[in-house]
Amino acid sequence: EICIRKIAQNVKWNGQSPDENYDEIALAALKFTKDGRYISNSLSVSPLAWAMKKLSGGSANASQKLSIAGYDSEIRDIEKQIESLLEPIYTKIPMSESKDSFPDLDIVSYNLLKKIEGMLLEKLEIEVADMKSFIAVYFKLYKSEKDAEEDDGDVGLHMDFYSEDLAFAAEGLRKHFFSQGKERLLLDYILGLDRFDCDPKNTSNRFDIVKPKNEDVLYQFLVENLTAAKAPLGKWPSRFRPALMQQIAINLATDSNRDLPIFSVNGPPGTGKTTMLKEIIVNNIVEKATLLAEYKDPDDAFVDFPFSHGEGPENSYNQFVKRFHRIKNKKINEYSILVVSSNNTAVENITKELPIEIKIIEDLKPSEKIVSLNDVALAELAMLFTVSESDRNLPYVQWEKYINKEGEQKYRYAVVREDEPDIYFSWLATDLLNTESENEKKLQAFGLISASLGKKTNIDKVETKVISPLLEIMRKNDEITNRKQSYLLAREKFLKQLALVQCLRIKLDEYLASEKAVEEARREAEKTERQTETQRKVQTSQLSELDNVIRCQQNSICRLNAEKDKLETRISAIRATCAEFEEKIKTQQNIATLILFGIVLKI
Repeated sequence: EICIRKIAQNVKWNGQSPDENYDEIALAALKFTKDGRYISNSLSVSPLAWAMKKLSGGSANASQKLSIAGYDSEIRDIEKQIESLLEPIYTKIPMSESKDSFPDLDIVSYNLLKKIEGMLLEKLEIEVADMKSFIAVYFKLYKSEKDAEEDDGDVGLHMDFYSEDLAFAAEGLRKHFFSQGKERLLLDYILGLDRFDCDPKNTSNRFDIVKPKNEDVLYQFLVENLTAAKAPLGKWPSRFRPALMQQIAINLATDSNRDLPIFSVNGPPGTGKTTMLKEIIVNNIVEKATLLAEYKDPDDAFVDFPFSHGEGPENSYNQFVKRFHRIKNKKINEYSILVVSSNNTAVENITKELPIEIKIIEDLKPSEKIVSLNDVALAELAMLFTVSESDRNLPYVQWEKYINKEGEQKYRYAVVREDEPDIYFSWLATDLLNTESENEKKLQAFGLISASLGKKTNIDKVETKVISPLLEIMRKNDEITNRKQSYLLAREKFLKQLALVQCLRIKLDEYLASEKAVEEARREAEKTERQTETQRKVQTSQLSELDNVIRCQQNSICRLNAEKDKLETRISAIRATCAEFEEKIKTQQNIATLILFGIVLKI
């Protein structure tokens, strides 16, 4: 936590800090021989502590400040000071010349180590108040001097597997050493999503399954990548099926025609990354077997090449082997898998776990809680990976230990025992899987599908336990002929099963196409129904509006009719009044006429 805070003070950051980390780290490590002499070039210093010092002035030009050459140079300077500190001690105390004696000398004392610690703290500019330290000393013993010489040793605290590669890539990008395609690949890999988030032009080449644009886009992506045609032809033996995201990753990783490049699959522990890797391994085994099965004669799969630098006949290395062989179809080699990691233990665990018989049988055990129709099939699969139940066999080469003239313990072939049950070079894989300790329980391997390599001891073990006995088994022509016959039977059985699986795959995709058509028809029907419903609502609304208009018109008509009736009543009344007035006028006219007539008579 102290280192993290010190670095954070001098670099640009967004102010967000993860959980505080109070794990202890080793500041430095160095080695001494059994007689107390310092082993040159054994000093390693924590890169984190060194980076804390280098970035104390800020993060400007960080790539230059944190260069590999700079680290190595400073460590060598510190180492020279340590050696100068130890030199007076060595000159005063004579060292024993006997390899078998352990002198009783207090050379690598606590006080000496405290002085070295103080020197390191000063060079790394670490204040004593900032740390709580302790010194640890451990011893490593070897059975023989040869074992000590062959020991690859540990890498100390500077577990650097990437710096030189990254520096090489950075230099190549700055000076345009690479083609445009390689530059793009490097930048995409190193910068990842950050590069695409900053460049709108490239967003079309990325698909965010967590935050898709909409549900239809996500649905289309899932439909395209979860088809049977995109799935591997084989599956790791297990009663469990991959989860959704696992299956997507498997399909994308094994699809040679994929549009999106796959650089990594990330996830916290326990999320199924190793399980996913097993599925990819199975896919590669099936694809490789498919290509190999094209040859009716296994010899046709290889091409002979002459040696160039041997001192024997025709530039060979001995008179019996004048040619070496290569796979004719290079695509076969593309399905080999190299598992690498900065954690050697993690890699060895994977490669050692894959061929273990009991692991697969346990994975195939039916569930105790749920009885399924698949239980019979699971039991049948388990039998296929049980070596003792195999009807095939392989000669077993018996080894014996002996001591050579130099007094070294060696191994040699003693006898070839009767054939042992075999699935896929099972006893060779079993010998490779186990140590030579007689106290440890031997693990049975079903087949030779992986090997731990890397360091010399592992490579030597593969040569001793696999290659040499295999060559011994295949030495006789009769045995080679028998193996060819076994190959033809296995090829016939494999091609038959392959055809069955490919047929099932086609049928599954046909079912998927039918289901997709039904789904599209359902969606189209829902769309039509929605449109009809919308139209119906529009028409209903329009009819409602017409009803309102009609009602308004009817109300207006009624009102006008009422007004008409009133007017007609008034007109009738007015007519009646007019008639009455006319009658009165006539009466008055008649009276007036009579009066006028009387006046005339009077006159």
